[in-house]
Formats: sequence, structure tokens, C-alpha cells
Amino acid sequence: MVAMESVTGGLCCDAAAGCPQVSNVSKELSDPMQVLSQAVARSDAETDVDLASPMQAAAVDAANLLRAIGSPHRLLILCLLMEGERTVSELCDALGLRQSLVSQHLTHLRLNGLVVAERRGHFAYYALINDPAREIVSSLYRHFCAVPAPVDRTRG
Repeated sequence: MVAMESVTGGLCCDAAAGCPQVSNVSKELSDPMQVLSQAVARSDAETDVDLASPMQAAAVDAANLLRAIGSPHRLLILCLLMEGERTVSELCDALGLRQSLVSQHLTHLRLNGLVVAERRGHFAYYALINDPAREIVSSLYRHFCAVPAPVDRTRG
């Protein structure tokens, strides 16, 4: 007995035995309009996947960026770098952290493309260079890092 697979994926019996599904399979395959509409439907589905791929890639990039800045120490470092370039020593003094810890976080930020180090003499100066990171940190800076201006209470 020879089994045939229909367009819908079901199995039917031997064509010679007069199985009604066999005539449906050949009918479905011989209708050019149906074949064309199925091809268009497959093409539309592939287009939706193609459109989703750049969005998925962008979501992965965004998640990686958020993961790179997603540490309180790294956020503090980036907030300080929003004010301008700094050395490791300046960052350590401002944050009250050990040099090894600050260096470790700076390495993480550098490897993720958020900061760059420029060597001048005995010191490496770090600066924030990633534009999306700068925009995110700028927003966070305004809300969390910036020291509010003193209120003038002499005016009445």
C-alpha cells in the first residue's frame, strides 16, 4: 500500500483504492489560483518575519545597553562622566570606591562601547561616547544624579 501526504499534511490510503482524499489532493494542486494565494500568504508571513527581525535585533541591542549600565556603580560612574572626562583616581575619590572596583566597572563599560579611555601622561581619562547611552544617562542624570539648585528663600 502506498501512502500519500495531502496538502493539509494528513495521510491517506492507496490512490488505486479510490480514496476520496486522493482526488482532493490532486484537485487542490491543480487549482492555480489556490496555489497562487497560498504562495502570497506564505510570502506575507515571511515579510512579517523579515520586519520583525530588525526590531528583534534592536531589542537585543537595547537590552545589552541596559545590562551594561545596569549596576549602581556603573550608573554613578556614567553620571560623573556626564559632567566631563575623569581619571580613575577622580572617580574613586568622588564615589568613595576602591580603584580596583572602579577599574573593573570602567573595563566593562569600555568593552560594551560606552566609554573610551585616552591616555595622557601617567593618567587615563575616561569619557562617555555612546550616544544612546548618553541620552539614557542624561535622562537618569536629570532625575537622580543632578544636584538641585539651591532655593533662594530671601525673596518673598
